[in-house]
Amino acid sequence: MALKIRLSVNSSKFEVSLKDGICVIKTKSPAENNKANLELIKELSKRLGCRIFISSGLKSKNKQIIADCTDEELALKLKEISDKK
Repeated sequence: MALKIRLSVNSSKFEVSLKDGICVIKTKSPAENNKANLELIKELSKRLGCRIFISSGLKSKNKQIIADCTDEELALKLKEISDKK
């Protein structure tokens, strides 16, 4: 499933939230040398339990990712991890 996200870098912790229908992800890493993208893939894959690929927006804060799971699984897992705060 494809999912549009907004990435925020240099945060104090990795965090996933849903705001106005947009998935907002905060990473601890800076946006240099692909560090934020690598953290995004590693942490989100671990929390969702499926593989993640960035399909567009490698150099932008607005990205589209592809998750290797069904739409229902992704929606349920995103809601679970965004509710944990």
